Amino acid sequence: METAMPNDRKAQIMACERELADLEAKLGKDHGDICTILDCLAELYMSDGIYAKAALVLKRCLDIRSKQKEPDTFALAQALRRLSFVLILENKFSDAESLCERSLTLAEGQGGRTAGQLAATLKQLAYIANERGDAQRAESFLERVSSALQEAGAAAAFQLSLTEYARAILYRKQGKDGEALNWSQKAATLIGSEPADAGSRLDRQLAQLIAMYFVQERQSETEILLRQFLLGDLKETFQAEPLTAAAWHERAELFQAQGRFLEADELFLLALASRKQVGGFDHPQVATTALCLASMYLSQKRYAEAEPLLKQALQVRVRALGVEHPAVAACLESYVCLLKATQRAALALKLDTRAREIRSRLVLSADRAAAIRS
Repeated sequence: METAMPNDRKAQIMACERELADLEAKLGKDHGDICTILDCLAELYMSDGIYAKAALVLKRCLDIRSKQKEPDTFALAQALRRLSFVLILENKFSDAESLCERSLTLAEGQGGRTAGQLAATLKQLAYIANERGDAQRAESFLERVSSALQEAGAAAAFQLSLTEYARAILYRKQGKDGEALNWSQKAATLIGSEPADAGSRLDRQLAQLIAMYFVQERQSETEILLRQFLLGDLKETFQAEPLTAAAWHERAELFQAQGRFLEADELFLLALASRKQVGGFDHPQVATTALCLASMYLSQKRYAEAEPLLKQALQVRVRALGVEHPAVAACLESYVCLLKATQRAALALKLDTRAREIRSRLVLSADRAAAIRS
């Protein structure tokens, strides 16, 4: 399922395609300078989830760079990694892994110049291993990430602390609680020694959320954040807006509309966690995100996961807005859908009646107000 492309994005893509055609006419289709335009076009496709077209464009860019008489090794390694990223999002892990390994070989030959790229490539390989259920292999890649970031020095200190948290999550996943605790403590120490404004905003948000969920032993949430960390540096490339809770929520709704439920799930959970941390558990926006995520779970018949979110959204809205608010009625109506689907007719009838009473009182109030004005 795909939604219509926003007009401004569609115009950007068309403009980029025209510019590419003009440049091809002037320089030829295999000229190295075309790669800059191809990269821009791939980013535009990626931002709208058009992975197949993005992959084709990036493959062409990779072919052009590979055929240069004196190829730029750094640019070639980056092109391999970017194409691998697209294939990962298409769940083509074997092809993605092969490209990552080629990128890794090139990056390792460049020494200190590519310490950051080396770490990012290793993170992608760790992601692939983790998705395949091989937590031990994923951890071995993260061990190499730690080494690369240590060589990079102070500039990579915050990323290093996140990597240690990621290793702790993988150890816990393997049932190695002692090692998990050890690495989480190292990560906490590293973060504690950094200035308050160290790292990017995304890095700081991820570190705070991972630390909170790790202590609470909420493994499913920490694993979602782990996946965000392992691909986060490349995901940022394709996102123009700041990665705030509102942006995460908005993008999650877009992905849901496009049928990209796994990505929507991740971003809704990130938005929910961030909103709880910033505004508190009783903030109305917490209820909004919880209800959206619950509705998506309902559409997928994931009733056990949807119910606690619906209860949370209902409780928050009652406390924040009052029992007669229309937003409360909306929560009740969603909850009724779940109760009917899970064969709990008596409770469904009770909550449906309550929602109808709220709606009726609102209509009566509106009618009285209109009568007074007239």
